[in-house]
Amino acid sequence: MVVSVSGPPELVLEDSGPFPDQAAAVDSVMSLRDPFLVVRPLSVTGSDRSTRVTRFLKSLRLAPSEMPSFFVVNLMDSHSQSYDLAAEDVRAAFNSDLTQVTFRLPDKSTCGHLHPASYGPWAQQ
Repeated sequence: MVVSVSGPPELVLEDSGPFPDQAAAVDSVMSLRDPFLVVRPLSVTGSDRSTRVTRFLKSLRLAPSEMPSFFVVNLMDSHSQSYDLAAEDVRAAFNSDLTQVTFRLPDKSTCGHLHPASYGPWAQQ
């Protein structure tokens, strides 16, 4: 069960992004904003070159017994293809009311901007 801290979880949107509904997101290793490459040209951490993206939500905490993969991110790539992705990491952002949700971009997606479609636990979808 996802624990809501004060109301339902709220996806943080970009104030200065090119699209009004664009999620605030960064490459989890390089700390760069979109557009994201699906595969990095060089490996930064071992042999896995897949890009991981971190999104930010307000009022979200997993229960202590829950794994990050319980939380699912649905995103839409720049060609309107939708993907359901299990989170690899869910943790409180340092010194704020935000929670970071990190997930791996799917191999089949195209690089580009991420648009939030939905998010939440498998049980609610």
